[in-house]
Amino acid sequence: MRAGKANEIRVQPAGNRRGRETIVCVPTYDILMAQMHDVDRFNRWAKTYDRHWMQRFLFGPVQATVLQLAEQAVERPAAILDVGCGTGLLLRSAAQRFPEAKLEGVDAAGEMVKQAMASGVGAAEVHFQQATAEALPFP
Repeated sequence: MRAGKANEIRVQPAGNRRGRETIVCVPTYDILMAQMHDVDRFNRWAKTYDRHWMQRFLFGPVQATVLQLAEQAVERPAAILDVGCGTGLLLRSAAQRFPEAKLEGVDAAGEMVKQAMASGVGAAEVHFQQATAEALPFP
């Protein structure tokens, strides 16, 4: 897959032996509207997101496993970036497990970022900001 014009993606199927690409046109407006719809949905969920039943039964255990695997891979990370940090639950747990690490969280949904900032994690421990994965605010 490679990018073509602003609204097309060129794909070469794995079984294509002739080297021909398939051009898939994706209206840029539709992509932007879908992204905005997702962000709007998360903005609406922000105030109740941490209390949802899936936090206890799905997200919490997954996040604990992610942090455990991270600790096995890098015992003392210098920094951790959570892209799509939501309300900051993963980074709050990371702050306890990796107290010396610089913790950064970004999310496209501004209301999620507000909730993360109000979550009780000290400003010195975790820095949250609104940004997308496509345009991270780091050098």
